[in-house]
Amino acid sequence: MNASFNVFRNSRTRHASYFSLPQQISSRAVVAMSLSIPSPAAISVEAFAEYLGRYPDVIAAVSAAKGAKPGQKSLLELDEYRYVTAPASFGHHAGGKHKIATRDDVLTLVEWKLRHGKFRPTLMKLVESNPTATLQETIREAGKTFFAATSTVPVRDVRLPARDGAALRSVKMLCELKGIGPATASLLLAVHYPKEVIFFSDEVYAWLCGGASHNPPSKYNAKEYESVVDGMLALVRRLPEEFGPLDVEKVAYVVMYDKKNGSTVAKAAKADKTVKTVKPETTKDTKTADNAKDAVPGKRKAEQLPYPVQGIDTKRRKPHSEKAAPKAAPKAAPASTRTRRSSRLQKSS
Repeated sequence: MNASFNVFRNSRTRHASYFSLPQQISSRAVVAMSLSIPSPAAISVEAFAEYLGRYPDVIAAVSAAKGAKPGQKSLLELDEYRYVTAPASFGHHAGGKHKIATRDDVLTLVEWKLRHGKFRPTLMKLVESNPTATLQETIREAGKTFFAATSTVPVRDVRLPARDGAALRSVKMLCELKGIGPATASLLLAVHYPKEVIFFSDEVYAWLCGGASHNPPSKYNAKEYESVVDGMLALVRRLPEEFGPLDVEKVAYVVMYDKKNGSTVAKAAKADKTVKTVKPETTKDTKTADNAKDAVPGKRKAEQLPYPVQGIDTKRRKPHSEKAAPKAAPKAAPASTRTRRSSRLQKSS
């Protein structure tokens, strides 16, 4: 399994474009891919790595579709900050000092969250209303709480919700800030501890906890986040050491992207001439020409009538150009040449 796994892991850097796959596979394979959405309990290492390798193409497509206003960072730039810059900059690092996100960092992460997932127009203003000192002190204390509970335990043995409720306690502390709920709080904690904490996104919940229907979270509370953490831990413990919460987030995003939009591979394949049957276009003119071939002078076909006419046999209806002949007037009785006599005279004679 290691050999095949390395092939998929290397694909993260030299992976063929996800959107160029239709030319390389058959229509039967396309249908199979579009219909199979792997469950977190059954997904293989190879399939997990394959989905992970497709994330750059998917996020690039989403970024291009959403666009950006003048002077605004694109989703692709924000995604680079969230998954590369921020995790490398914050938290406890070997031989380094614990560094926390600044106010500007928090606002950038919130902007990423709104662009990456569901947009909530009031969220940014609420987060901005927090005093800078309060914001940073709360983040610092939440980070210390989590670090103290997990620093002596190997990463893959950490039970985030069960082991003293470390992640949940830290998330609840961050929720004291305005506009910060469990989802945003988990994001702030995740960039400080990317190997232990998973971001509570709609896509992550839908894939890990949403069942066969992939239902999104309904309450966004601590209990739902606890189920997300349990689902993440059950998954990463089946995977090689180098996979972690950050990778689960990306795979869930790709899986739910396919669920929402339909398999991009399948869509592209349907547009490919090799797998699409094009029916000849039927126009009004061609219909008229076809009907003219079967037309009989002086008669109109029943199917040409636009609507049924009551009291008329539509199958033998005369064309509009013909008019019914007027009925002949009844013949008048011939005038009598005899003179009418009164009854009195008739009796007397």
